[in-house]
Amino acid sequence: MKKFLLILVLIFVFSSCSNSSTAFSVGSTSISENAFYSELLNYKTDFLFNYLGVTEDNEAIWTQDSPEGRNENVGEAVTRMATEEMVQFAWVIEYAKDNGLKLTDDDKKAIEEDKKAFRDSFESEEEFKSYLEKMHLSEKEFNTYIENTYYYDKGFEKLISKGGEYEVTEETFKKYYEENFF
Repeated sequence: MKKFLLILVLIFVFSSCSNSSTAFSVGSTSISENAFYSELLNYKTDFLFNYLGVTEDNEAIWTQDSPEGRNENVGEAVTRMATEEMVQFAWVIEYAKDNGLKLTDDDKKAIEEDKKAFRDSFESEEEFKSYLEKMHLSEKEFNTYIENTYYYDKGFEKLISKGGEYEVTEETFKKYYEENFF
């Protein structure tokens, strides 16, 4: 498993330097190699800062044994978690589409506002483009990701809402808490 993940990461990293193609897909929902690579970079940054409290990368960090206890190193664990997250992301988006959920005009307006707000968070258009380049994302992939997050939110809400396949209620939380923490 470790070797498979390492090979998978190397394929994604090397191929993300060229034109992006599909890393994986669930039904009609595809995740590009660049979007996946971007997610790996986000996981790596989050791990460094939130788990270790550092901002500078060090190769030794990624080769040490993972605290996950799955016979993998930290780099493999981060790759596995990013992969699991992106597969779930694609699956929930596909679930939303399969259940007839569509982006409304209000959603489309909010998407445009979100994209503009993110763009405006940079001091210049050049900084925004530099960010996209660092993340190996084209502007189209960035736009698709923002749109997909809205599909994801709709699908997730349908999954856990009243009558959803995995309905989550206050009683569900209470029961889980009582069974696992008392």
